Amino acid sequence: MTIMFSIGNGARSRALPHAQRRSRASFGKHTHELAFALLLFACSSNTPGAGQNYAAGGAVGASGFPTMPASNGGVPSAGTGGMSSLQGGGAPSTSSGAGGVSMIAAGGSPVVAMGGTAGMVGGSGAAGMAGVSSAGAGGASVGGASGASGASGAAGAGAGGASQTCTPMGMPGSDPCMSSLKANDDRLCKFTYNGAQRQFYMYATPAFDPCKPASLIMDCHGLSESAEVQAGKAAFTLGASKFPNGYGSSWRMAVQKENAIVVTPQGVNNSWTPATDVGFVNKAADIVEAVANVNKDHVYVTGISMGGQMTVATGCADATRWRGMAPVSMLTQGCTTLAKPTPVISFHSTTDQLTSYTDDRNLMQTMATLNHCKTGPTDSDQYGGAMSSTEPVCFVTSNGVGAPDAPDPLHIPLQQCQASAPASKCIKWTGCDDGVEVEFCTVVASTQPLGGHILYNNDTSLDLSEVAWRFLKKFQM
Repeated sequence: MTIMFSIGNGARSRALPHAQRRSRASFGKHTHELAFALLLFACSSNTPGAGQNYAAGGAVGASGFPTMPASNGGVPSAGTGGMSSLQGGGAPSTSSGAGGVSMIAAGGSPVVAMGGTAGMVGGSGAAGMAGVSSAGAGGASVGGASGASGASGAAGAGAGGASQTCTPMGMPGSDPCMSSLKANDDRLCKFTYNGAQRQFYMYATPAFDPCKPASLIMDCHGLSESAEVQAGKAAFTLGASKFPNGYGSSWRMAVQKENAIVVTPQGVNNSWTPATDVGFVNKAADIVEAVANVNKDHVYVTGISMGGQMTVATGCADATRWRGMAPVSMLTQGCTTLAKPTPVISFHSTTDQLTSYTDDRNLMQTMATLNHCKTGPTDSDQYGGAMSSTEPVCFVTSNGVGAPDAPDPLHIPLQQCQASAPASKCIKWTGCDDGVEVEFCTVVASTQPLGGHILYNNDTSLDLSEVAWRFLKKFQM
């Protein structure tokens, strides 16, 4: 199956030479007047005046003035004008565009020739492709010798252009998950892995373009939670504490304006076993890459709690595939090697009651060592309090326990973090191989359940996924 993006052909108009309508005798009588007028015209402004009709630039124009018979050795020009003009009031016709212009005098009169001038740039059109520019043919000169070639017409934008083809990926058939991915698709895909049925969500943003390589974000849920919760389809819960619906990790919202795909895999019984599940996560990525054009340099993995553990286990196992990591409240996981320099940003609260802040901080030092970072840690951005960051990366309304549900989970308002909010601070390591960086953010969440273990909900109202995406994008090539 082929998707065709057709760009409309630019309008083509042709101004018949006024001089052509004159009789040969009359034209010969006023040869010198015409030549003088033409020379004056060549020196005058190109601004369109009354009585002039201009064809749209960009499309290849019609031929110059081939119909007037030549005499006394004069040769008519054969321009391919991008634009033509017709001067009213009996003035001689001139062509301004890709093709050359010639005036052929009858009855043995001298010939006046002009090279073609640059064609005008076409006006922009909806989804227009660049118009075709064409070098002008040489005009005629006295005695029949060829004149200089006209200048190349400028490419129009919008009116003219060629069609673009895009062959979508996928395998049409009974399985909808194997058909070509389209913008706004939100699919629940199931397949058998190691003898068990597994599943994941595959979401394409409104800006997803099947003809351009897209970013892929693998977003892993935490222990006792589900892919639906991580994707914002259901609310986080901790015992009797219920968070608002619609937030999830907010990764879908973070990349709404990007050509991107967010994949949310489901662990067995809402749990993960890195030894076996790293292969499952990679298989899910394989399926996505079979139905969508994925930019292999923009493939990232993220997750919370046990999903953070999966993030590090997956990313470190194959850093040639996973080009960035963003664990949140990570359950302790080691990393002994990185096959390629890899940017990493991690978020944790000092008050987390379930996972170790210290282990996470130490792991980031290890990541810096594996990336051969020469500087750090040094202070990086601070959100809230005496802020160093003015980016709109904080939720306008609270997303903590008891807060109202998000009416539109994909468009939750963000603002600059408030100076009255507790300050969440980041440190970073720089001077690393290939220019990557490692960053560790201490996020204040002491008032949240379990000391802020569900760190997407924090006292600063910081949108962690928005911060992580801004970080990872810095290293895109």
